[in-house]
Amino acid sequence: MGLFFFSGAISSCGLLVSLGVGLGLSVLGVLLLLLAGLLLFKIQSMLREVPKAPDLLDLEDASERLRVKASRSLASLPKEISQLESYIRSAANDLNTIKTWPHKDQRLVETVSRKLERLAAAQNYMISELCEISEILEEEEHHLILAQESLEWIGKSLFSTFLDMESFLNLSHLSEVRPYLAVNDPRLLEITEESWEVVSHFINVTSAFKKAQILFKNNEHSRMKKKLESVQELLETFIYKSLKRSYRELGCLSEKMRIIHDNPLFPWVQDQQKYAHAKNEFGEIARCLEEFEKTFFWLDEECAISYMDCWDFLNESIQNKKSRVDRDYISTKKIALKDRARTYAKVLLEENPTTEGKIDLQDAQRAFERQSQEFYTLEHTETKVRLEALQQCFSDLREATNVRQVRFTNSENANDLKESFEKIDKERVRYQKEQRLYWETIDRNEQELREEIGESLRLQNRRKGYRAGYDAGRLKGLLRQWKKNLRDVEAHLEDATMDFEHEVSKSELCSVRARLEVLEEELMDMSPKVADIEELLSYEERCILPIRENLERAYLQYNKCSEILSKAKFFFPEDEQLLVSEANLREVGAQLKQVQGKCQERAQKFAIFEKHIQEQKSLIKEQVRSFDLAGVGFLKSELLSIACNLYIKAVVKESIPVDVPCMQLYYSYYEDNEAVVRNRLLNMTERYQNFKRSLNSIQFNGDVLLRDPVYQPEGHETRLKERELQETTLSCKKLKVAQDRLSELESRLSRR
Repeated sequence: MGLFFFSGAISSCGLLVSLGVGLGLSVLGVLLLLLAGLLLFKIQSMLREVPKAPDLLDLEDASERLRVKASRSLASLPKEISQLESYIRSAANDLNTIKTWPHKDQRLVETVSRKLERLAAAQNYMISELCEISEILEEEEHHLILAQESLEWIGKSLFSTFLDMESFLNLSHLSEVRPYLAVNDPRLLEITEESWEVVSHFINVTSAFKKAQILFKNNEHSRMKKKLESVQELLETFIYKSLKRSYRELGCLSEKMRIIHDNPLFPWVQDQQKYAHAKNEFGEIARCLEEFEKTFFWLDEECAISYMDCWDFLNESIQNKKSRVDRDYISTKKIALKDRARTYAKVLLEENPTTEGKIDLQDAQRAFERQSQEFYTLEHTETKVRLEALQQCFSDLREATNVRQVRFTNSENANDLKESFEKIDKERVRYQKEQRLYWETIDRNEQELREEIGESLRLQNRRKGYRAGYDAGRLKGLLRQWKKNLRDVEAHLEDATMDFEHEVSKSELCSVRARLEVLEEELMDMSPKVADIEELLSYEERCILPIRENLERAYLQYNKCSEILSKAKFFFPEDEQLLVSEANLREVGAQLKQVQGKCQERAQKFAIFEKHIQEQKSLIKEQVRSFDLAGVGFLKSELLSIACNLYIKAVVKESIPVDVPCMQLYYSYYEDNEAVVRNRLLNMTERYQNFKRSLNSIQFNGDVLLRDPVYQPEGHETRLKERELQETTLSCKKLKVAQDRLSELESRLSRR
């Protein structure tokens, strides 16, 4: 018997050994195969064709192309030198015709100073006006935003499958709680009925909010928001246009200073300080643009919005914006006034009030009147300060007349609203039905689970039963909270409807519309304002400007001719035409140096006047730069705020469980909201990309500088009169808007 066992064991061991050897050989074979593959890959990479050296024929072709180009340039060199002589002659003639250097034209000086003051006032007012109007419109949405926040909190907390029960208990965990509760446990019936009730209420409230959004999109407040966005877009366009202009001008100036004052060809005008100053100014705006580019951190390599990385926000979110408005003193008073007005209106609606009700009515009326007095007094003071500032800036325009009145536009057709509401109602009924079917499916699944658990298994899992009882208590608390939040949403929607119909809102929206129209015209007039002042300064120095421009063009043209000679010498060192042109260029260079010397002698006698011109030019440049920086700061703030809002919405949307019918309805609402924010961010990003492409297309070289237009003083008086008329009309509109608002507030205060 033992022998048989031993022999069997031996045979089994042999089998195991043979199996092990077989496996080992198989693994070894796989390893050898992999090594062979790697070796083959290495050999192929080593045997790859070595990059060929440039073909001699290609080099000869390139050299021949350069030779032909140099030959053509050399042929055109006499014409280029003739153009250089023309610039020098023009500068010399203008210098000889000036008997005395022009003195200050006091009328022009006063005009420029006044226009500079108005430009500064307009620039300072523009950003602050945009921010103030934005805050007013945000405050008007106070209760609508509160309703939206409450609804979105419920939407995030009602169903969520991303977290477990320990971290975040919600209705998606019902099937983990109810099967472990006894059938006769009253908590089972309570959480079941209340869950059905809360979800049904959630569907109704979501539908009501969608209706409120449609109403909001068709009221005057929504139109003002769209108008504000269009004005902000206009500001965006202006800032990009101004930045591009400054970038080009400073880049061209830097290149011009390099060619003239940092060039061994012109040792008599060497000035490293001038070149360094121009170079630094260009470097500053280039760094500013680089910093602004970092704002668009949400773009991937293909210029698409990416949510892969956690966005790092340096600005407030939309909720923080609302908090900032709440901190504003006047806005707080306005919100309090509307609260008093709603309380007063609700008390008035009571039928057959009791004695206590009559006392409440009197208290509500007194509180409303007191709050009205406080708000209108504050608003009157602020409007008066704004009007006085305008009158001080436009002291010659006390009475504003012939200004178009601002009127409200008609809302959307009532039939369209009815169709939209009917569509939402049908959608609500459908989702209510689908939600009931969903609950029935859940109930059947739980019943099957309850039967599987069985009585004996439930006794063995008393701990799960205790845990289910604890979670049932937590769910009851959450259900009470959700009910309260849903009632809050309904209350906020009702308050928002009353707020939009309040006389304060209607009055203020009328003022906002007028202010936005003026602001829009002010923005469109900003570039002409700057160009007007620059033309006045050019006109003020009209006697010396042609001399300076012709001299600068002469230096640029001389540098161009010198470069042509240098390239031609490489191919045609002994060419007769080249030698003649070289001699002519040296002779013309001597003439240029001589004219430059005369100009410097004459300029020393009138350095004070030229210094005055440069100071005014520096002032206008600094004002434009300051406004550009303020505009960039405003755009960065808007971009980051919109991006933060979009990121929050996108992240939340990903966590919405669309397999639950009520959440499908909520998802459609949320997706619409996200699309609005995303489109705005995409539009702003696209405008920046167009701006970036236009910057990259700018070239800085001598040919570009020579193509710059020359100032023409002809028609200056006509242009000046046209600009004065435009500025006067716009100033009258600004005064008219402020005067109308002040008169309205004074009328309201006198009636109280």
